[in-house]
Amino acid sequence: MTGRISALESVDPISVPLPHGTEVTTRVARVVGDRQVSQGLIGRVARERDGGFDVHIAGVGEVWYQRDEIAPRRLGQLS
Repeated sequence: MTGRISALESVDPISVPLPHGTEVTTRVARVVGDRQVSQGLIGRVARERDGGFDVHIAGVGEVWYQRDEIAPRRLGQLS
């Protein structure tokens, strides 16, 4: 048994909407103040603004990302 929904295989994870609360994975590293925020961290969308998204990352806080810099954590999470 696979963990993927076969009908979603053709969906581009970069193009789906990201409502508030969606778990996302960061695709790029960021420097926030004097901290390095690594690529591949899991966060939750806090809000959409300025053409991008504020993502809350535990232990870091909110970090702004452009849409193509984050992807839904799971492909089945496309609401």
